[in-house]
Amino acid sequence: VRFKFMDSVRTGIEHLDDDHRKLISHINSIAELERSAETTAVIDALSGFKADLAKHFQGEETYLIAVDYPKLGHHTRHHEEILNALDQLMRDIQEGKPIEGTASDICYHELIGVVLRRDMEFINWLADRPELKK
Repeated sequence: VRFKFMDSVRTGIEHLDDDHRKLISHINSIAELERSAETTAVIDALSGFKADLAKHFQGEETYLIAVDYPKLGHHTRHHEEILNALDQLMRDIQEGKPIEGTASDICYHELIGVVLRRDMEFINWLADRPELKK
């Protein structure tokens, strides 16, 4: 296992944390394919990862609507940017363009470094509203 779920990015919302763990597992599968498979298999795995990530984002946005998160629009736009970046990554790989690092590194760092850290904004907002945390 190359990539791990770090306690520092736990939200404390079990269904979101479970999704995050599954997404990291998916990234580990992509890393394995990058070492041993054809480009087509990597693209297919990235496509599956994107579908799972989009489903996760949809669930997260539904949750944020339910708790009336005031920065929902900003958060939703960020999700769209991440999904668009994944589309671009897949196009670049398909077209043989150089990418910086491996696809799995990019996915992990986007998920951990960007997405989960951004999630901490709503987690901190929720911390002041314990009655909302489900």
